[in-house]
Amino acid sequence: MKLNKHNDSVKVFLYSTLADLYENETNPETFAIRFSNAGDASIFKEAFEEAVEFMIQKESIDKEESNDKVKTVSKKEELNDEVKSISKKEEPNELANQMEKIQLNQPPNDVETK
Repeated sequence: MKLNKHNDSVKVFLYSTLADLYENETNPETFAIRFSNAGDASIFKEAFEEAVEFMIQKESIDKEESNDKVKTVSKKEELNDEVKSISKKEEPNELANQMEKIQLNQPPNDVETK
């Protein structure tokens, strides 16, 4: 968002927004603000520009945090896939061992004998 002078006046500014929310509808709008003196206009302009800079920095930080979360989720998904892959590889071996024990009439490890 940028503050612009209106007709080279030091007391009147224009600014536009792509998504003004009014009555639950978003519409692009252009706003004008007029001050009674140049001093008040200057104070407003400075505060406006600081607010814009603050929002740009905040947006940058939010994007970085969001990217970090995406990376963390992706890493967790990779680890889960790896664990599933390992589990799938080990299951047939475990089943084969239990089948051997059954064929040899031996109880499996997890079954107590009386």
